[in-house]
Amino acid sequence: MNRKRQIIALLTFVAFAGCSDEKNAAPYAVVFAETIVEVGRQDVSVTVGVGRGRAVVTVPAASVSQPARMRVRVVGQLAKRGRTPAGDVAVEITGEALVFTGAARLRQAVAPAAPMRGYVLVGNQGKAEGFAVRRAAVLVGAVPPNDEDWEADVTETGVWGFAYAEDQAVVDGGADTAAAQVGCDYFPGLVASCVGTTTEAQRLAASNACKKVREVFEPIRAKGALNPRVEPIFDACVANTKKTELCNFITNKGGEIDSSNLAEACLSIAALEASPPSYKDTAALQACSAGGYNDELLVCTMILRGGALVCEQGAKACGEADPNVASSDDVCYLSGLFLDEKLPQFEACATLPCAEQKQCYDTFWQSNGGQ
Repeated sequence: MNRKRQIIALLTFVAFAGCSDEKNAAPYAVVFAETIVEVGRQDVSVTVGVGRGRAVVTVPAASVSQPARMRVRVVGQLAKRGRTPAGDVAVEITGEALVFTGAARLRQAVAPAAPMRGYVLVGNQGKAEGFAVRRAAVLVGAVPPNDEDWEADVTETGVWGFAYAEDQAVVDGGADTAAAQVGCDYFPGLVASCVGTTTEAQRLAASNACKKVREVFEPIRAKGALNPRVEPIFDACVANTKKTELCNFITNKGGEIDSSNLAEACLSIAALEASPPSYKDTAALQACSAGGYNDELLVCTMILRGGALVCEQGAKACGEADPNVASSDDVCYLSGLFLDEKLPQFEACATLPCAEQKQCYDTFWQSNGGQ
């Protein structure tokens, strides 16, 4: 081979090697902390790093195919490709014989999320396109003085982190598929903001309670009677992890934590805010909201107007006259669930004698899909 051919061959090798290294290089430049533990013989939870970026990885024994050594690193100076984790900090989980057959759990301390936004889990499994969204994350609790712990499942090795959620997150079609990002995905975060650190069972219960309350929309929608304004307001309420003024609704009458109460409060609020202008005093509603919707506040008794107020006054008067025939005033506060054009039928009920009002409201509610 002559000298010219040697130079061309060398340049070709260097160029190929450079492209290969760039494609396969780790998507970070700095390692802040590292630890190695054995997993697969018993449930393991390991904490790596300190301060913002500190990570906790929990690996149930049954979630890996065989006992293996797992290396966990907190890393930074991330490659700016795809949905890069917030704060330029991520967590690498690797191991030569480490194969996940179930879910491990990653928790990380991050900056507080913006209201109604939250975080999503993003991962980089050595792909040239960078980090991709995998699933919604949940808020676990506050980290003094100013941070938050967010958590999500991981089901394979790679570099993982939490990125700010967008309104319509595009989920990578890889090994994992994520559920649609709706308000109830973030409701456990609101519960955590009210009660502090929550367990996985409590977070699952909160998510299920929220989805159960949200089911009220479906039969009304099927009847073609659902107010299009109400659903987005409900989703915004349950997804707002900073809406701590609602925390007085987190317990039931027995003083126990009951996340369904909180979700039902958001339903009532959504119905009020979605009702037509003639049915509410907007200034009073805003003041009541700022006060945490506390029934003991005078302004919270001044919200209803028009047909909703007539309904409430009638329910109260009939209740005082004969509690056995009186309707609940809940129907007055939830009238905003229904299309505006359905409300004349609702208003007509208030003109009837007390003995007939309850049946009239029940008929209105059921004929329009109310459960």
